[in-house]
This record gives sequence, structure tokens and C-alpha cells, in this order.
Amino acid sequence: MDATIPIYEKQSTPAPPHLEAHQSHTVPLAMVGMHVAFAVKGHAELIWATFEHIGNTPDARYEYDTSNGGMWSQQACGTWLFSSGPAEPDERPRMCKGKKIEACGMGQTVDAQGMCVSANDRHMYFEDGKIYTDKDFVASDILRLEPWGSINTDTVSNAAIISLNKSVRDRLSPGDVRKHYIMIGAIWLDSPTEPGGTRCWNATRGTKCVANSTMEAFEQPSNCLMCHSGLDRRNPTAPKDMLAISHVYKRLAPLFHDGP
Repeated sequence: MDATIPIYEKQSTPAPPHLEAHQSHTVPLAMVGMHVAFAVKGHAELIWATFEHIGNTPDARYEYDTSNGGMWSQQACGTWLFSSGPAEPDERPRMCKGKKIEACGMGQTVDAQGMCVSANDRHMYFEDGKIYTDKDFVASDILRLEPWGSINTDTVSNAAIISLNKSVRDRLSPGDVRKHYIMIGAIWLDSPTEPGGTRCWNATRGTKCVANSTMEAFEQPSNCLMCHSGLDRRNPTAPKDMLAISHVYKRLAPLFHDGP
């Protein structure tokens, strides 16, 4: 779709240096990620699923179940929308697109020079219509920490989501735009009376660590119910509101009353 978006330019005054928009232009936009939330009877918290474009970010290594037992993912070379590096991080050095790639440790990803940098490092923040930085006005290199919404060694869950995506995408025609998207996972509460989830919370079901690298890039490891939970994140000591955010279903009047 075409949309009008602001053009941000660096300003030195008033201090501190910041980015400010005084002009705009119209450009074509494409969807890179989305949540799908839906209600089922007995679950006021909603079931949350999330989808992403296949080229958004590199993946951290993960293990998945096969007929021969657990197998680790092979780290790929690629071009990513939200990371400058030519390769997914690995603990072994290698060549990728003619560049020597460093061996990366936990929580690191590869930058444009093939060097390991801290992944998901927030450089900028938005306040009063302006963009400020604690470091420099440079893009962050984003890494999807739990590629299939579960901890990376949950071989059964990872294999199930991979299989589900393959099953659906194999049924789409070659030119279908939906082939460019994958489902990362889905999550709901074990007990719908609980107020919500925290980071990879144990009382959830489905893919416990599911997070979208476009919308929760800096909240990983996390899950949908961490934000959509009734918690006031600006005031963590405030009482939890069971009816807030994802629990909107309780606010609605039913279309039909239960029968006898």
C-alpha cells in the first residue's frame, strides 16, 4: 500500500542532538509482521498467533526433531530487512558471500563487516515527536532469538511449527504472496483466570516464547502475553487489571445468551 510517512533529519538545536520531521513523502509499504488474536470459549485472554516475512531477520541456532533424532539448524547466508549482516550467527568462523564471518557467542549477531555485535541493541527512542539516541543514530541489528516461539532446544515444538508452515506453504501456488510469510507460533494461558504472561512464562500453552522480531525486537526473550496481560508496564507495582488489553473479551456483551 502507498502511505505518507515523515522524513526525519538530524537537528543539533535544541540540545541534545535529535531527529525531527518537518517534511513527508509518499512511498509504497509492505507488511513485515502481524499478530492474529482470536477468542475461544473459556479463554478471555485470547489466543495470540504471530506471523513474519521470511526475510525479516537472521535466526539464532535452534534444534528440531527429525526421524533420526534432534538436529541443529544450519546457519544461512542471506540478506535481511532488519539486520545488516550477510550471515546468521554461528559459533564457528566461516565464509559467507565472500566475507569472513566471525564466530559469535550467545546474544550476538553478525554486522555488515562480518563482525559479531550485540544483537537487539536499542539505539534510539521516541519522545514528544522527536527521535533521540544514547549512542548514535545507527540502525540496530536484530536477531530472532527463539525462531519458532519456543526455547531453541525444544525439539518437538520447533519441529511442529516447521512442519505446520511447510504443510500450508506447500499448498499455496508459486505466485501466492503468502508464501513470503511464516507463522512463528501461538500462545494462550494454561489457566484463563491468570492475569497474563511474563517472559516465557510457565503457565502458558503453545509456543511459550513466541515474539515477533518486528514488534517485540527489543523485548526478546518474551511472549505476546507479556504486553497483552493487564499489567501496567509504566507502573509495575499497580494491581493487575484482569479486564485490560488482551482480556477485552470480558468487557463485551454476548450476542446470544446461553440456552437452558
